[in-house]
Amino acid sequence: MAAAIYSADGDGYDLGKNPTDAQVAQAQTTSTSPTYFDRVNMLDDPLTVGPEPTSRFVGRAHGFYASSSQEEIGLLCA
Repeated sequence: MAAAIYSADGDGYDLGKNPTDAQVAQAQTTSTSPTYFDRVNMLDDPLTVGPEPTSRFVGRAHGFYASSSQEEIGLLCA
């Protein structure tokens, strides 16, 4: 079975008291860009065996992603 990233609310983000995904930077023009160009987010998500909330925890996924295109949706992930 493949591992899956899971968050407490099941939509890929945990925005409660202890978020696992957070915006850390943006340019002055990011809020007016249709692609959110220059927005940078960091993540520290639980990694589980499956997508179910009761699935066994196996580790954490760490990294960042950034919107990298001005004309279309494009993400740089590491």
